[in-house]
Amino acid sequence: MQYHERYPVHPDDQSEAEQVHPLEHAANGLRRLTSLLLRVYEDDRALLAVAEELEEIRDRLEKDAGTAHDSVRDGSSSDPVSGRVNALAPPLTMKVGDDGFVAASGALGLEYQGPRGMVHGGVSALLLAHVLVVAAGAEGVSAETLSIRYGQRVPLFEELVVTGGEVERAVGRVAVRGAITVAGSVAVSAEGRFVARADPDLSSQQMSPGGRDGRSRESPRHRPR
Repeated sequence: MQYHERYPVHPDDQSEAEQVHPLEHAANGLRRLTSLLLRVYEDDRALLAVAEELEEIRDRLEKDAGTAHDSVRDGSSSDPVSGRVNALAPPLTMKVGDDGFVAASGALGLEYQGPRGMVHGGVSALLLAHVLVVAAGAEGVSAETLSIRYGQRVPLFEELVVTGGEVERAVGRVAVRGAITVAGSVAVSAEGRFVARADPDLSSQQMSPGGRDGRSRESPRHRPR
């Protein structure tokens, strides 16, 4: 199966950063700064000077910044999971197969901590919701239901894989299933149903497992667990 990289990992080294848009470059720097702030001691003497510099940066940017409503961008660039110019987006590499199966991988740091040393449960749900909607058709669908099951906690700093794939398609609706796995073990799983907003191919389809051609898109190799 062919995979198409959709949201590559955020670049950290200077050579890669020089090739990206200035806004994306700045967002990458903000990600690194956020990570550093969570690692310094609260009584670090450098913090006061850093805070003052950040105030100066904010003032400089505010001069040419638009209002929040005027600055709404395309969702793919500002999304909190995959947005390349959103400093909240985690450092995950996401790939989409030619059958619509989605796989995202990477490790999450302190910015995403909930219980000590573990990924926040809401972050796990956010990652799964995003991957499932991409598997269901991204901008062509809207979420109807989403069920999350937590089997075990997801540790920080360890490679995780978020997968999702379509399991059933009916007239106007798509059912998808996904999971977060760590070291091959399922930690969090999810099932969702999405409403197709505009899909002419659905108008003549009846309930059938799999894709529009009626064949299942699941396989032992790629089936979400």
